[in-house]
Order: sequence, then C-alpha cells, then structure tokens
Amino acid sequence: MKIKIIVLLLLFHCFAFSQVIINGSVVYNISLKTPDLNELSKNEKISKETRSKLIAMYKNVSDVSSILIFANDEALFEVENKMDNESNTGLNLTNLLSGGKGRYVFYYNNKTGENFIQKNAIGELYMVSESKKEWELTHETKKIGDYVCYKAIEQNKMEIKNPKHSPTIAWYAPSIPVNFGPNGYNGLPGLILELQINNKLIYRITKIELNPQKIIKIEKPTKGRKVTSDEFRKILENAAPEFSKKS
Repeated sequence: MKIKIIVLLLLFHCFAFSQVIINGSVVYNISLKTPDLNELSKNEKISKETRSKLIAMYKNVSDVSSILIFANDEALFEVENKMDNESNTGLNLTNLLSGGKGRYVFYYNNKTGENFIQKNAIGELYMVSESKKEWELTHETKKIGDYVCYKAIEQNKMEIKNPKHSPTIAWYAPSIPVNFGPNGYNGLPGLILELQINNKLIYRITKIELNPQKIIKIEKPTKGRKVTSDEFRKILENAAPEFSKKS
C-alpha cells in the first residue's frame, strides 16, 4: 500500500511539472566492473593461455561516453566515440557491451508507444522492438549531484531462470519529471541518473542540460529490418554456425 501511495505521489509530481521540462540532453559515463586480475592470474581452473588472453582483454577496458537526448515525448540514446583511444586497437569490452561505435541506437516514444533499438549486426541493419520494462519501486534513496534519487529494480525473467544473474538497478530523480534513461531503460517517474546492469555495466550521469536554448530535434531511426527481440535472437543463433565456418 505504501509503495502505491509513493507511485501516485511521484506521478502527481511529474504531472504538475510536466510542462516545465520540455527537452534536454544527458551525458553518461559507462564503466565496466572487471575481476581482480591478480586473482585471475592465480586461477588454475583456467588454462594459462586463456588466463593470459583474459588479463590482456581486461587491461584494455576503458570507460566510454554516451548521450541521451529527449524532446517532448521522444528520446534517443547512443554511445559516443570521443572517449575512444584511436591508437588503441585492442578490444574494449565496455564499448562492445554498451553497443558503441554506431552499433546500437535506442529510440523511445511515449505517445506512440514505440520502443526499439536500431542494431547493426552480421552485416545488416535491424530495428528490434523492445518490450515494456517492469519495475519495482523502493523507498531507498541516495543523492546524485543535487538530485535526490529513488532506487528501482527491474523485474527481469532472466533472474528467475538464472538466480546468479544480478538485477538491473536504476536510480531516478522525480524532480526531473521525464521517464527516460540510458540504454533503452525507461518508464520510471523521473529521469534515470544512474543505471547498473547485472552489477557489471554502470551508467553514471556526468552532465545534464535541461531546456537548452538550442532546440533539440529527435531524428527517429527509419532504416532497418523490423523484428521482435525473439526473432532477432533466432537470427543470431542461425547465423552463428555460418560465422564459425568462416572463421
């Protein structure tokens, strides 16, 4: 009952100020939690060759920057490339897992209900529809910058199938009454300022600009084959044997 009251109050708060914040941009720093390399080097359950490759890969991990822009009922999110070190030719897991280098573009529209990711995969462009996020709102709060944020936990089917899978946690600010966030996460009664995916990939706000003088225009992605997330998963599974033959 208390949770329902909190939700109603937050929704009222968002409605009361919905005419104030029309558009904005948010920059997030994305970091990846890596294992203790010293412990990894001593793990005899893994072959020495594999350990060396993993250590080299984790040493190459670095943060990347991403940006969320929104205007009225639309939002667009993608990873920027300006934090990439062009002299570093190794694989950056953070960039790979967050969909960097133009691989993923997230689009969300409150009015039409559209929620999809434009993905560049296996040599083709796709528009993958995403299902609505289900959230558990909690009483827990913390301050991020000048904003008091509330904790929300995504209700993910993956957690039921795999108990070791950590839940996705979002910290949102009701005082910024827009229901957008990074990486396609949305639907909360306030802007998401911090996002933790599986306790590994972490998005933290570094810059926010609300109602800037320059008008923000959202360019909705229109190119790509339209598929559901399940259909896209099957496409990748069917393509895997072909790619393994070529490699």
